[in-house]
Amino acid sequence: MVCPKKCHEYCELIDNIAGPQVCEKVCKNGLNAQRLRESRRNAQMSRSQLPPLHEQALSLGKAVVKQTLAGNPTRTGEELERVKKICNECEFFNKEKVRCMKCGCFMNVKQRWATSNCKIGKW
Repeated sequence: MVCPKKCHEYCELIDNIAGPQVCEKVCKNGLNAQRLRESRRNAQMSRSQLPPLHEQALSLGKAVVKQTLAGNPTRTGEELERVKKICNECEFFNKEKVRCMKCGCFMNVKQRWATSNCKIGKW
């Protein structure tokens, strides 16, 4: 159901993402574009799910074997900071859980391992 008021350009977007009750509340209280973008991103993040557990387990197993066979190398401080910066700016990074919502990895570990890389090729 589309917002019957259509009082601003975001009514249809809000209605599609969050439903007519939220759109009505937004219309009543007003919402600027910045707050809308933040609300939309938060809604998408809360809906984001981790990959299935079996996929996470397989990925972790492969990473552990690769890291172990390489002699457990770690990233230099400079490289680690570069990787952390990339992750912090990524739309799939959950800062509260310190996890990637795309691959499910715990990033405080994965970022340190020199043999690991980003599933979507960002680093």
